[in-house]
Amino acid sequence: MRCLRYTLPFTNLRIPVAIFRGRSRCDGQLGTVVTTGAGNGMNYLIHCFFESEPQREAVSNVPVWNLARTLQRLQATADLTIARVDRLSTRFLFDAGSLAIPEGVGATLTVPEDLAMLARRNHHLKDDLRVVRRNGLTSDITHAESDFEVFYHTMYVPFIRNRHGEHAVIRNIDWLRRTFGHGGLQWIRRDGQPIAGQILQRRGPILKFVVLGKISEEWAPVKSGTTDALYFFGIQHAKELGCKLIDLGGCRPSLGDGVLRHKRKWGALLVEQPYAYYDFLVHWTRFSGPVVAFLAHTPLVFRDRSGLSAIAVVDRSEAVTRAEAAKVYHAMWMPGLRRLYLVATAGWQAGQESPPQTVLLNLADVEDCDPQKLQTLGNT
Repeated sequence: MRCLRYTLPFTNLRIPVAIFRGRSRCDGQLGTVVTTGAGNGMNYLIHCFFESEPQREAVSNVPVWNLARTLQRLQATADLTIARVDRLSTRFLFDAGSLAIPEGVGATLTVPEDLAMLARRNHHLKDDLRVVRRNGLTSDITHAESDFEVFYHTMYVPFIRNRHGEHAVIRNIDWLRRTFGHGGLQWIRRDGQPIAGQILQRRGPILKFVVLGKISEEWAPVKSGTTDALYFFGIQHAKELGCKLIDLGGCRPSLGDGVLRHKRKWGALLVEQPYAYYDFLVHWTRFSGPVVAFLAHTPLVFRDRSGLSAIAVVDRSEAVTRAEAAKVYHAMWMPGLRRLYLVATAGWQAGQESPPQTVLLNLADVEDCDPQKLQTLGNT
């Protein structure tokens, strides 16, 4: 794993380039996206940009050393360009004109001294834990190989396939079995029967939530509070083990991602994933209608100097008031962010002060800005 980042440039000497065309999500305008590279993360971004399956036109396979020049030529006719490139190639072959979106981001949680106090500070969390208690959910830890087999085949694999469809990524059973040997399996039970579970892995003072799975009944994921039960009892188990930190695993690089928002509810800290060796280089030449709709629907987390920042569009018909700005900030801000860039389509109310570590920008002022100019404005 330590050497992988240095070998990746030699495994991707020629990268496929394609053009996608279709109706953009939310506003329904015709949009165009130029992509290089492939993978599950690329499919996710394309899905977020278009409202339905777009038309795909293959261009060519381009040598990685000529990729930046090819993208510059195609940018003039596209709303967005997205290049999936390993981070080493990014550093030496591309300029700073794009947002570097990590392929995945991580989240960690310091084991709290008092779980009840954690719930009291967040009324949404308090309500969710009430559901856990009302449904009589309990938890236990098992190290039995037979339980692992049941979990993998009847919960984990079906749950991931049902949730992500064609974009599902199933962990290798042998790798997951070895991981299970370093922590165990946490069951969530109702009336004595397992309805959900997650694989745990302990490394010194850190307990990692590796993968979770649930039974296939429609009511289980929503009505029974199983996900919150996994977190609550998992944190409780970490406290019993004497662990200081919980690794909550990876997420999509968007503040709008449901998994990341759930971790944020528990007070998680946004962090970089140590093995995210690919970045998506996202570029636009101007804030066209499709780009505005995309960033309003999918606030992106990007690398910003030595940390992570995020950008989102606040789509309003009138200038955003002070109260609305505070509401947007509290809905989006997450510990671990270096900065939050908020672009308002109708501007901000006169005399508006920026919330902490937030840059408020008017669309009229940045409409013709590419990502590099945008970050320059934010640093002035």
